[in-house]
Amino acid sequence: MAWVTANDVLETKFEALANALWTLLQNEIRTSEDAHAVWEAVPAVLARCNEQATYEMPGAAIAYAWLHLLDRYARTWSALERLVTAGCLPLAKHGVRILDVGTGPGPSAFAAYDFYAAMTEFAAQTGNKQWRQPPTITCVEFDGSTNHLRHHLAEIVFEQSERQSNGVLAMCFALSDFRAIVPRIERKRLREMLRWTEDEYFDEITNEWVSDLRYSADEANDIAQSLHRYRLIIFSNFLTTVSTVDTFKPNLVDILSDAQPGSVIMVLGGKGGPYPDVYEYVNCLAESTGFELEVPGELVSSADTVVSDRVYAEGVKVYKYLQRLAPDAAEDIPEVQMVRSHFTAQRQAAPSSQLWAYRKHRWPRTT
Repeated sequence: MAWVTANDVLETKFEALANALWTLLQNEIRTSEDAHAVWEAVPAVLARCNEQATYEMPGAAIAYAWLHLLDRYARTWSALERLVTAGCLPLAKHGVRILDVGTGPGPSAFAAYDFYAAMTEFAAQTGNKQWRQPPTITCVEFDGSTNHLRHHLAEIVFEQSERQSNGVLAMCFALSDFRAIVPRIERKRLREMLRWTEDEYFDEITNEWVSDLRYSADEANDIAQSLHRYRLIIFSNFLTTVSTVDTFKPNLVDILSDAQPGSVIMVLGGKGGPYPDVYEYVNCLAESTGFELEVPGELVSSADTVVSDRVYAEGVKVYKYLQRLAPDAAEDIPEVQMVRSHFTAQRQAAPSSQLWAYRKHRWPRTT
């Protein structure tokens, strides 16, 4: 972490994402009608950003990206730093595979990718190979508009990095349904498919078409066993009600039970309302599947980071751009008035999330 601070790592990574986001927003918001659609979505994005109906509004994905993405990126970075100081940031032999559930436009996914990429840069500079942790991100997101936005943003990041950040392109894709992730069943299905996959070729000696198995039994098993092996599982503003947790309980139990020792669950969510009951429910599921609580609901915020003012400045830049296109849009709506005030007169404090982190330890041996 001293190296991160001394080398302005967060500032550099943030700047790259902010530049890519600014490029994307200018591409997506070109007319007065586009700007009006963003302003009209602001109340829903502020109050109901966890509801699917919000993202059926034309400007919602863009409004979310403007108001939340960079702030939540910095917030997630702060959470990952807390995992380091708590001694529970997951590492792996060949790099960390990350499952980000409810990815949306990708603030947590981009933050996790950049954080582990920074560790890999640290390894190269120090010669300590244990810190070489190239990340592999699997995103889970149902909404098409936010998937489109994240896809476009990842491509811009890739292009503006002079095609150096190959791994970021994984965020162009997403699994659409968390309930479709059934690790053991999917591994078995993949193993059987690979086991009987054949390569066909023409044998000139026998003058006929013949085929050979492409993989040995061991090769097929090794490939299949790598499927859905996650070291870090992120739930950021996804588990928002007890009913949501209950809906996904079978999948949560399956994925958490399947996780190997050293795996970490990172939960980021709100405070008050239904959240205490949600966290209690998640805590029971985690403990029943071999995880132990490591970080008990600590508050994290972009205000804790060195890019706090940059988050605000980027928001102001987009606000001024929207004003040029649609200066009087939705001006009578209270939530819009609050946003206008935030970016022109009275800056509001950055929001915070509670961070709960669990690490899986080895089950005690039985005699």
